[in-house]
Amino acid sequence: MNIQNLLDRPIAFHRSFVTITKSVTSALMLSQAIYWAKRGKTHSDGEAWFYKTQADWEEETGLSRREQETARKKLIGLGVMNEKRTGVPARIFFSIDFNKLEELLDCTNKNGVISQSSMAESANLACTKCTNSDGGKRQSNTETTTETTTKNKNILIEPVRSEVEKTESEITKPNQNPIDLAFEGIFWPQVQRKVGKQSAKSSFKTQFRLWRKETGKTAEQFAEFLVADIRLRLQAKQFGFEKLHPATYLNGKRWLDDKPVIQSHQLKPQATTTSTFTVSNGLVFF
Repeated sequence: MNIQNLLDRPIAFHRSFVTITKSVTSALMLSQAIYWAKRGKTHSDGEAWFYKTQADWEEETGLSRREQETARKKLIGLGVMNEKRTGVPARIFFSIDFNKLEELLDCTNKNGVISQSSMAESANLACTKCTNSDGGKRQSNTETTTETTTKNKNILIEPVRSEVEKTESEITKPNQNPIDLAFEGIFWPQVQRKVGKQSAKSSFKTQFRLWRKETGKTAEQFAEFLVADIRLRLQAKQFGFEKLHPATYLNGKRWLDDKPVIQSHQLKPQATTTSTFTVSNGLVFF
């Protein structure tokens, strides 16, 4: 074995990923995934996907099967990684949501979050926030045991739960990003083929930012503009439009396509009937 060749395959490990994942293994997998995502092949949903086997991940990162599964679950939960099975036999493809990744990194920087090297340190940090505010006296063993029992869920996994719960329930939060609100509440319900939601959301954000530069309008107005275009094309029964992937519609700016013409026969007038009758000797004749 040539040691020089062996050392010629380093992984560009991004330390900041430990902050948002609270896991070195997850940060390692994300770092390697980004390398391949930039070289991925664009599929019909408009997203760049790359194929990796379990053996590939282990050879490149040294992560075992269990470590890979744990890291994948965490990255998918955070919304920064997507995966899908396709082909026969089925193969797993991966993609990275760079908009979501940027959002998490920006949020971390703005909040001044200090990254920890392990979950144990994170748990210790969370525990220090639970001390009394009357001079910092040490709690008794009984009080500590009770508090640990009742708040164990909130203390031990707070760093991970905070981001995962954000992605799962952000639509119900009053302070949700207005772009997400416009996508979830206006655009997505009107989509005929509900596939590739994460890819569609990422594309929606990208296209809105470009549209805002041109028009100066809000995300809500952008979503309403798209919905009006979608309804027009569906009403006109534009060929193949109902099967179009939402991400493809957004990435291709399909609202700029020629507007279809609604044929007169598609507008069905209500039928009306008239009748005449006469009355004679108390009898009604039609």
